[in-house]
Amino acid sequence: MKGKLRLMWSLITVLGVCSYASVLNAGHDSRHATLTSAQPLAPPFDLPANLQAVEAVYPLSEGARLRLRTSGFVVLPDYEIDYLSRAYMRLFPEEQVSVFVTSDVALHLFHNVFDDLLTELEKTHLRADVRRLVQDLYVVSVSHYQRIPENQTLGRAAARHNVLFFAVASRLLDESFVPPDYVQPDFSEYVQKVLDHDTAEFYPGDDFTQYEPRGHYAGDEELERYFRALKWLSRRIFRIEDYFYPADADVELTAAALLAQSIDGNASVAALWSKVYDVTRQLAGPADSIPPPLMQQALVNVFGTAFSLDMLEEAANRAMLRAELWRDIYPISEIIPVPTEFPGQIPLKYVQF
Repeated sequence: MKGKLRLMWSLITVLGVCSYASVLNAGHDSRHATLTSAQPLAPPFDLPANLQAVEAVYPLSEGARLRLRTSGFVVLPDYEIDYLSRAYMRLFPEEQVSVFVTSDVALHLFHNVFDDLLTELEKTHLRADVRRLVQDLYVVSVSHYQRIPENQTLGRAAARHNVLFFAVASRLLDESFVPPDYVQPDFSEYVQKVLDHDTAEFYPGDDFTQYEPRGHYAGDEELERYFRALKWLSRRIFRIEDYFYPADADVELTAAALLAQSIDGNASVAALWSKVYDVTRQLAGPADSIPPPLMQQALVNVFGTAFSLDMLEEAANRAMLRAELWRDIYPISEIIPVPTEFPGQIPLKYVQF
């Protein structure tokens, strides 16, 4: 991680603390004393006292030397370093150079440790797990699309929605991935916007500037792919209801139910999803939206274990499911994931992967 360091060299502290002999006169109250004079015991000196020691570590310009002579210390311009800790370690063996350690250094070092830990986890575990999870759910989603009859309008649209969702993630992870024709042209449009990461759209669009790799992801091709795919998976929402786009919300509610069943109905996929979710929850905190397992619980609460996707073709059944999801046990999102044109435009509750 690149950082900025501002160095301040002081020539005063290397001289030690001067001792003073004081003449104290007691006032009317013997518990108090007043300092009337002081005589320094240390021999006088001219600044700078150890310029050679300072310049051996960091060469000074004429302007910096002048400031040093005038004030006894100088603040040098910022310069880039890889890790703040390395700058301090470089100064460690210099006995005649003072080091000022600010309180934010501990926080910065903790951030470096966290960043290194996250990088290692992503490279050795999460990247492969996310790739496998996306592949498995893409295959399941394609199977749903092929199996659901065309007369189930919502179910068919929901299956296509999920195929598109995982197809985009698959391409972001693997350039060689080829999607089915029935998700075009949406597939190509989404992928290009993610890769360009220069467009911010109002809801129900997306802020595609968020897909630009940064931090430890930038510069590592595999981690950049992982970053974009995970951003896509975590930013896209499945709307429960939407006053302004009710037809889209019907499709996405059905798609969320289908996704929840896809995970719950496959033990290996469920275990893999839980593994990825649990690790990211520990590192970044729990989601404030409705996750697929909680969506599955809502389906059971409303329809029992005999639920089938075709039930959501009926408006009355969708209304019952929405009423269930408005209960307090299902979280309200506190984060607005995309730009909005006015307050309240985006639904308060939605499902996220």
